[in-house]
Amino acid sequence: MNKADVAGFCAILLWSSTALIYVLCDDVPAYLIMAISSVFSFMIFFLWDLVRGKNPFGLLYIPWKLLLFTTIGIGLYRALYFVALKIVPPVEASLINYLWPVLIVFFSIFLIKEKIRTEHFVGLFLGFAGLVVLLSSKGELSLNWQTGHLLAFLGAIVWAVYSVFVKVVNKTDKNAVPFSMLLSGALFYLVHLQVEPAWVFNLQSFFYLFMLGVCSGGGYYLWATGMKSGNVKILSISAYFIPLLSTILLIAFDYAQPSWNVVIATVLIFLGPAVASKDKIMSTFKGKK
Repeated sequence: MNKADVAGFCAILLWSSTALIYVLCDDVPAYLIMAISSVFSFMIFFLWDLVRGKNPFGLLYIPWKLLLFTTIGIGLYRALYFVALKIVPPVEASLINYLWPVLIVFFSIFLIKEKIRTEHFVGLFLGFAGLVVLLSSKGELSLNWQTGHLLAFLGAIVWAVYSVFVKVVNKTDKNAVPFSMLLSGALFYLVHLQVEPAWVFNLQSFFYLFMLGVCSGGGYYLWATGMKSGNVKILSISAYFIPLLSTILLIAFDYAQPSWNVVIATVLIFLGPAVASKDKIMSTFKGKK
């Protein structure tokens, strides 16, 4: 295991806490949450570069196309997911959002041109079966679809495409992530001024915003490192545990009820990517023997 793998694992742990920390600062408007947490993310890495004696003004060396691509990928994903967390129950938005691991496996078939196998479709079916169970009501297997659910699903698609594309082109820059967070944060703040009410400062919520900046921004930075230089198979497998960890945290802090719908949906969404990448999992662990 190299440093890039460790970075990827840390990103997974941070992301598992994102939904919980987000709901803890529920009194803050959605776009302001994204704006402030994005700025905190940038500040953390800016200061970290200063401490290590590195040039924190890496923006001067980042190709504008790469900066634009990173800003759109991260910014659009955050906007879709965080707004979804505001308008539907957090556990539902979180579980739907975490369909992205199975979507990464599925999109990799087309972008990396891997051979299509039966387990790919079985895994995708399990993931969407979890979606149906999660949104079913009164024991009927039918989608009780709302705008927030659609936004969370679109966010999963955006992040899956972004993650796979980073690996396909094999072009990324660690500096692009924090500076894209700063740029997207400024854009989110402008949106906040136009469409959201003013926020009355609250020190506790401000602390949660800082923690959210650590979890989300740090996660993107570490994930980009892992996807570029780490073991993508191992990291993809480990990412399957995010919905489990996220759901457990929401339930533990009483922000979700452990209903059968939630339990079954969590298991199905976890199994989806695991089944879809069964051959990779087997080859990975056989290679370690």
